[in-house]
Amino acid sequence: MDAGGLIETMGERRFTFIRLIVYIRVLMGIFQNGMILLMKYTLCNPMEGQMKKTTYKIVSWKQFGLISCMLLLLLAFVSPALVAAENLDWDDTTVHGDYLGKNEVRELNTSYVYVIGRKLLMHESSDLSSAPVQVLGEGTFVELLDSQQGVLYVRDVVGSSNGDITYIDGWVDERFVVISNQCYVAMHPTPIMTAPKEDAKIISMLDTYDSSTIIDDLNGYYCVLVNGGIGYVLNEK
Repeated sequence: MDAGGLIETMGERRFTFIRLIVYIRVLMGIFQNGMILLMKYTLCNPMEGQMKKTTYKIVSWKQFGLISCMLLLLLAFVSPALVAAENLDWDDTTVHGDYLGKNEVRELNTSYVYVIGRKLLMHESSDLSSAPVQVLGEGTFVELLDSQQGVLYVRDVVGSSNGDITYIDGWVDERFVVISNQCYVAMHPTPIMTAPKEDAKIISMLDTYDSSTIIDDLNGYYCVLVNGGIGYVLNEK
């Protein structure tokens, strides 16, 4: 971990400790005020010009004991949960994150089409000589709606600066895309390599919780998309 990450982690832990101290102080205040409710104290009645003893008792000892036990139980359950929540997202084992277990492959509910060339035309009909309706750039992904022999019917989602969303449907040539409904989720720092072998060069690292689209499975490795190109990650099943 670098110095900045260490300082940030220490700051998070100090914040959590201070938060717990505040909770304890609040409970102590409630306890002290409860004791006052049980005490007998004397008031001065200036209208009569003399001290007048008045006894106040808001709750019984039994009721106060029950309330105190409930507050202590609440503190016992809430405090560990707060600490666990604070610790959940601390990725401080390495600069690329924690080691949380084996990497996972997750199935997506929708199949997506990924453009692997520099650009690809979407056509208004399944006849690829028809007029283009959209140009898809390298690395673009669009939703797969239907397929015919050699062509795919896809939907592109285009946003604007004012927040409007436009859906553009069209047909693309199947030869220039890959289809996938799986993603590779890193549960520990994982190298993306240039070839499916242990001594291959590393393209980049997947940090913990990062994911990449799977396009093939071969020789104990997954072929995944990375920076508009492809790379290989180990199949850890």
